[in-house]
This record gives sequence, C-alpha cells and structure tokens, in this order.
Amino acid sequence: MKSFLTVLLATVSILGIYFVFFAKNNIKRSVESTAVGYLKTQIPDKFMGATSVEKKLGPNEEVIRATEKILNVSDYLNREYTLSNGRKITLYISYWEPAKEPIEQASTHNPDRCWINNGWKCNDNTRRLSDEIVLPDSPKKLLPARYGEYYFDLGSAYKKPYTRYVWFWFIVDGKPYEYTKDNRFVSPKMWLKNILTYMDQKAPEMYFIRIDADFPLDALRSDKEFQRLMKYLGDMILFEGSKGRIGNAK
Repeated sequence: MKSFLTVLLATVSILGIYFVFFAKNNIKRSVESTAVGYLKTQIPDKFMGATSVEKKLGPNEEVIRATEKILNVSDYLNREYTLSNGRKITLYISYWEPAKEPIEQASTHNPDRCWINNGWKCNDNTRRLSDEIVLPDSPKKLLPARYGEYYFDLGSAYKKPYTRYVWFWFIVDGKPYEYTKDNRFVSPKMWLKNILTYMDQKAPEMYFIRIDADFPLDALRSDKEFQRLMKYLGDMILFEGSKGRIGNAK
C-alpha cells in the first residue's frame, strides 16, 4: 500500500509539472478571443412579457477590471430580468473559448467557491446535486443543474440573513462538469482526470451559467416566461447533446 501511494504521488507530481510548464504555456499561446458579444446574440434581453437590464460586475471600473482579469473569460453576460408578474431573476453566464483557461481554474468560479470564500454559507439540507428542469413544450431535455440556497449574515441589526436561491451549471465540451458533493475544494480525482484527458490538446470550450433570485426557484418551474428563457439557454448549450458554439461551427 505504501509503495502504491508513493507511485501515485510521483505520477501526480509529474503530471503537475507537465501542466505548469507545457499545458499552461499552450494556453498562453492561444489567439485573442473573438467571442465578445456572442452571448447577447443567443439570449434576448426581452421576450414575451419579460424585460431586463444589464448589470455590471462591480461598483466601479477598477473592481470591474479586476473581476474580468480574475475570470479571464472570452465573453460574459450579467443581466437582471423582470418577469411580467414582477419577480426578478438574475442570469449570469461566463464563456471560455477553447484554450482560453484551464478547466481547473474556470471550474472554481461558482457560488460554492467564490461566494463561500467571501463569507456566504450554503444550506446543505436543501442542496440538490442534480436538479432537473422540465420544459413541457420541448422534446429536448435540459442538462441537470446544481441547486443551492446561499445566505449571508448581515449582523444583529437584521432579523434574518440575506439569501439567494441558485441554479448553476458548468459545462465542459458540451457535458456537465462533475463537482464533489460540497464543492468547496478542488477534487484531486477530477484534476487528475482532466489532465489525462486534455494533456496533449488545448482546453475545451466551457460555459458557466447561474440563475438566482431572492425567492425559492421552484416557483419558476411552471412560469412560461422562465421556460422560454430556459429554451434559449437550451438552444445555446443546455440541451442534452448540444455541441455549443465551436461544435456547431464545424
């Protein structure tokens, strides 16, 4: 057993060296992104009775630039929709073209890492690792989402913490990424699997999609406007078997 662990650690170390000195350099040599504005062509800003406003990534230009540098995306969309019934939902999408960012880095940009590392907590009793959203009028099936209820303690001056209810997806090469159950740390298993899969080629196309609101999202399942929004997301990447932007361009 001891010798097996020694060999395993040696293998992981070698692969790690490969990733740092070869795979990462391959990513740096990638061409400049041409995808800016792509997401806005896929998701309308208004439809049926729903309207929207574009949201910035921070309160000022300095924070926005710092956030964009951290995310290192090809394109992003951050939009708040108001449905005809008055309910508001936020749609956030990050898109990485092939070779833009390592999977291990892009996969960390989700509420379980970003939000929790900044003081939020997740209600583990209500977490769903594979939550299906059904579109009654569509023959296609949506990829399952992760669902979480995230809250931030505002202090004793407030009666209850601020809560956001979230569905999110991280799609790698057209397939859902396999997070660990609590998803608070990088999975050594997935890290090793990704290196073995993509060690001789560029990182694939990736999408992160988040839908959140200040009310439980189950209330949206039968809403026609929400279903239309999910249809747009499905056509873009979330329907099973979707090839994404790069795959559809082949």
